[in-house]
Amino acid sequence: MRIALVSQAQPAEALEILRDLGCRPVEHAPTDDPVEIAHDGDAVLVECGADVDPMRALLFRLRRAGAASVLLAVRSEQVLRVDPGWPFDDLTLQPYVPPELYLRLRVLEWRRRDAPNDLRIEVGAMSVDLGARAVDLGGDRVPLSPQEFALLAYLTRFRGRAVSREVLLRDVWGLRSVETRTVDVHIRKLRQKLGEAVNIDTVRGVGYRLDAMQKDPRR
Repeated sequence: MRIALVSQAQPAEALEILRDLGCRPVEHAPTDDPVEIAHDGDAVLVECGADVDPMRALLFRLRRAGAASVLLAVRSEQVLRVDPGWPFDDLTLQPYVPPELYLRLRVLEWRRRDAPNDLRIEVGAMSVDLGARAVDLGGDRVPLSPQEFALLAYLTRFRGRAVSREVLLRDVWGLRSVETRTVDVHIRKLRQKLGEAVNIDTVRGVGYRLDAMQKDPRR
């Protein structure tokens, strides 16, 4: 099993354990190309290290890049700082217990191989395939740019909840900025491409919400 390993520090312990488990680890830095990381292994092991917060943006970049299986490694004192809404598939504790680490990696492999539908989200007539990074609407493929897909996938994961422009900039674009116009522009493009079948509401004073139910085009 080939594992892409991302760590803020020198991951000597992880590299040794993974090799002892029969895995083939490939070391990466958090600043490396997320597309390369996402496709450099059967799974991605992300070590948070001393600070959890910088790795949050990396998790979203990895998911946008197409990483289907992400295992997040944290220390016990960091667990409460991890938001379950972040895009990771499982969590493991450091220091590692090798048999547990091996089992969690194998579970990710089994899920990816045997249950590909876990990567597909259905909202009314719209189908969002996170693995293939594709959107179908009523059986027809909707052409989206990578950033449009990332924004739609995020709203789809949190469908029914209002999400602020600032949070979208942070989690989808990885930016901390007061300039939110770029979010509005991408929302407008999504509405044009998805039409009446998918309802992305403007929540005044907050941001946007994708309805959990299909919009009735007759209304």
